[in-house]
Amino acid sequence: MVSARKSDQPTIEFDVLTANDISDWDFGHRFFEMLIGTDPHLTPEKIGNSDNLTKFENIGSFEPHWGRRVRLEGPFGPSDVLWPVAWRRSKKLESEGRISFTDISKKGNLIFGSIFVSSAYDEATDWLRFFKEVCELTKATAGFVHIPAEVERRENGYSPYYPGAGGSILKKQLPNIAWATYFGPPFATETDFKKLADLGYHVEELAGGYLLLMSDNILDSFNDFPTFSRRRVELKKQFRPDLFRITEEAQMP
Repeated sequence: MVSARKSDQPTIEFDVLTANDISDWDFGHRFFEMLIGTDPHLTPEKIGNSDNLTKFENIGSFEPHWGRRVRLEGPFGPSDVLWPVAWRRSKKLESEGRISFTDISKKGNLIFGSIFVSSAYDEATDWLRFFKEVCELTKATAGFVHIPAEVERRENGYSPYYPGAGGSILKKQLPNIAWATYFGPPFATETDFKKLADLGYHVEELAGGYLLLMSDNILDSFNDFPTFSRRRVELKKQFRPDLFRITEEAQMP
């Protein structure tokens, strides 16, 4: 899903997971109002339910694609699923996104909904405000905003930053600590967040959980990864050892 961008260009990765139903179009309409209101340069150009995307006309043009339940044939028989919604933009700001809807599997297990956005960085875009709004809108379980350093970039589908966020959540883990991490209600008692604030981290109560920032500059992970990495290692000592699935930091060349 994520397009290749130059390694020297900062790329925002935004991921929010929720156990709540987000398939109602009122939710979809509000989300896209928030996305475009954050920065008009995030306005989609192409939209749809798969790679065969069509031209974006206005927010209402998403409605026919939103919360569509389709029947798919698979090796274990047919499944009725909610088809994810995708969008893409090639102009400034080059970006793409995908929303997968909260659902129940054939075995009766919860499938977490997710909102993923990848975008070129621009200092005029208030990603932190947008992140807070989406966490509140979705009543999120967890969320992450990060600019991966070159050594954290995905290669062949693998990233030492946070691959498989949804799979981690199902195991009552978080994949990793991002520049901004939202610990939703299921994770709100994992540490003494007031103590973290006393240690100098930015901690904010949000939507029944806690927002934790590693620093006051979103570019720190990209511009000075060694310092960011050391702080992340120290921060993880304040949590239970098995909370984060990724336990080793990416190694500098």
